[in-house]
Amino acid sequence: MKKWTIISVLILCFSISTYSQRNMSFHAGLAVPLCNWGYEPAVNASLTGGQKNGLNLGIQYAYPIKLKGIALSIGLDYFYNPVNSEVTNRITDILSHMSKKTLSISNSYKYHSFPLLVGLNYSLNIYRSIDWYVDAGIGLNFLKISDMSVLENNTVFLKYTFDWSTREAYSLGSGVALKNRYVLGISYYGLGNKNVQGYQHFVTTSDVPPTGSLTNLNIKIVSIKAGIKF
Repeated sequence: MKKWTIISVLILCFSISTYSQRNMSFHAGLAVPLCNWGYEPAVNASLTGGQKNGLNLGIQYAYPIKLKGIALSIGLDYFYNPVNSEVTNRITDILSHMSKKTLSISNSYKYHSFPLLVGLNYSLNIYRSIDWYVDAGIGLNFLKISDMSVLENNTVFLKYTFDWSTREAYSLGSGVALKNRYVLGISYYGLGNKNVQGYQHFVTTSDVPPTGSLTNLNIKIVSIKAGIKF
């Protein structure tokens, strides 16, 4: 995973530093989880990502080519999605029932996704200073789930940790650009079917080794965003 991360960062930095600034853009928006990646009250929590709406930040460079309106693009996004409180409450109830202890959760786990995508961008002037655009990209997504601690009497009793995971990713989007500077858009991100290695550590019992598990997560997010070109 470290090898892919280093290569990806170097590609992005080279692209940013090599070309003119006018085709750079930065965006921020709402990250809405879809399907079993989001929280579904009617479905068992163990079968869903359990996520609620989060934050999307991103930067993109578009390099125009000879075909009118078409540009090559490279971009890096960051998605932050916290877990729904109803899911953590359900996990607490299950663990308390199994251990016969009164437990609580501290620092519930959160999802951090970093998709690095290359693709094409097509724009068309539709009215005066208003351009319509569509874009598509493919690449890699780097996922990290933050640690979660389970407390007994305000002391860490159990801790969950997760490895980094890397999978193929893609995006499809559309929107409008005003005066070739301000951007409003919506994008769909398929960030991969993740097999994430997780570990369960019994902190207060040193003779019990950490146990591992695989969590299958099919990550799908819609981002509603606004941006600016610079």
